[in-house]
Amino acid sequence: MILSRPAIDRITQPNEKFTPASTTCVLTQITFFFLSFNACFISLYGEENRDIKWSVTGAPNWLNVHEKDIGVLKERRIVFDINWNFIQGSDKAKITLCVDNEKYILSVSAKDDLYMADNGVKSEVAGMIAWNAIDGDIVPASWVIEGLGHSTKAVALPKGKELKYEVNTVSSGDVLIRVGLVPNHAVGGGDKRYEISVDGASPVVVSSKVVIRSEEWKNNVLRNQALCQSVHNINTPGRHSIIIKALDENMIFDQLMLDFNPKRHFYQIPVSKK
Repeated sequence: MILSRPAIDRITQPNEKFTPASTTCVLTQITFFFLSFNACFISLYGEENRDIKWSVTGAPNWLNVHEKDIGVLKERRIVFDINWNFIQGSDKAKITLCVDNEKYILSVSAKDDLYMADNGVKSEVAGMIAWNAIDGDIVPASWVIEGLGHSTKAVALPKGKELKYEVNTVSSGDVLIRVGLVPNHAVGGGDKRYEISVDGASPVVVSSKVVIRSEEWKNNVLRNQALCQSVHNINTPGRHSIIIKALDENMIFDQLMLDFNPKRHFYQIPVSKK
């Protein structure tokens, strides 16, 4: 949905600073997650600073819609937030936003991360998701090695076999997926590769092979983890699937991290200890 006069600038988290856009924007869906995304707002601006009239109809009992005065001339800030007492697992609705004489349909959904986590679905918090390799759909042919890796349950995946994961994001766009493997070398000097795909897109092939006694090899040994990465694109917030396939033998997966901030500084992959 493209809105122009007046412009609905974009969906924004309440504490985020932003500058109103001068062009039209696309707006279709608002997705809330219990742990990471509880409220957002839409800013309305009238052409030549004229006043704007707005209303919302069809809002469910779990969605609160109100206007917040922020002291900015001619900006109408419409805040959407959630009453989680009315949500069990997930819910969704379509609401009508009327701005002056124009009507726009918004899809709104609410998903309880804790409920979904109990069912094996990991959710984005602070722009990232981190988890252990064992926390997914593990094929019977794989071998879980107790006590190995930062996860203490690294997964040895045979050549040609796959690991599958389900995640929920509140962000969209380019995303970096880091894969932490147990450092080892191919027998006979071969390669150490896996392929990874998101939502059925063309897989990206990644090699973890390093030169013995190189700086990268030393860092992998000191970290007790070889970090590989690949860039993918997530078109919309919501639920997504990740599939990793071993292309060579002796691939041992330890932890994974999906990150919308490619410049994030960390040493260990920050997997929750809960």
